[in-house]
Amino acid sequence: MPEFPLVSVYLPTCNRADLFERALKSVLQQDYPSLEVLVVDDGSENITAEKVQACCKNDPRVRWFRHEQSLGAPVARNLAITKAQGEFITGLDDDDEFLPGRISAFVAAAKEHQSAGFFCSGYRYQLRTGQILSGLKGALIFDLPVLLMKNVVGNQIFIRTELLRAAGGFDPAMPACQDYDMWVRLCIQGLQGYRLPLQNYLVHLDHETPRISTSVKRQQGQMMFVQKHQSLLTPTQRKAQLFYAKLYAGPVSFGQILLECPLTLWPLAVKTTLLRLAGRQV
Repeated sequence: MPEFPLVSVYLPTCNRADLFERALKSVLQQDYPSLEVLVVDDGSENITAEKVQACCKNDPRVRWFRHEQSLGAPVARNLAITKAQGEFITGLDDDDEFLPGRISAFVAAAKEHQSAGFFCSGYRYQLRTGQILSGLKGALIFDLPVLLMKNVVGNQIFIRTELLRAAGGFDPAMPACQDYDMWVRLCIQGLQGYRLPLQNYLVHLDHETPRISTSVKRQQGQMMFVQKHQSLLTPTQRKAQLFYAKLYAGPVSFGQILLECPLTLWPLAVKTTLLRLAGRQV
């Protein structure tokens, strides 16, 4: 592996120019010297599209593509994946941020843990109050059985581009959970995941624009995930997946957690429920 292999970052966006600009800056300000950013404007309105394109002209590392009408984030990501020139690839949502050192940490991990098929990291949430809460954290080596219990990855991975292409891209038929579905399909192919003991991705919950994770599509996607992979799920894994589908439909009571959630998921389920009861959608 070269000292600084080219890393591609896909960044789809639609009608969120201001948030997009912040996200793009968080990539371009990384300390890693060899990267490209593939921006896919997924059918933004004309004025917003012009703002996005203007941001992309300021740095030669940025490549810009556009859908004339919105085709959805999975299609936008898949376009970027086909155009990527990097040996490795990762992604960023247009309303989130990379924290400093994220790409360098991934490249270092890929060199050190060459048996791992893909990498992820912990993350943090920023709330409207300005408070920052801890999300996933801690080093973890995981395979398909672990991943079918819950999404221990989050919404982004770092992987060799050829492996992501070979997996067939994100499923545009799913209204949500396309990322989770992709991670499972990678593990079905025999890849093992490694989560870095770092929290270097910031999920913004402090804006008014819609997020898939807080819409009805989140529950729909969770149920489609269960249907798509039902032949792989053990009774305990299926119980866990159905519990999360109910959780994303709205706050559940602690009684429901005790009755319906597998014991190993209690800590995460309790935390998610508390955040939702506080009006902090996760």
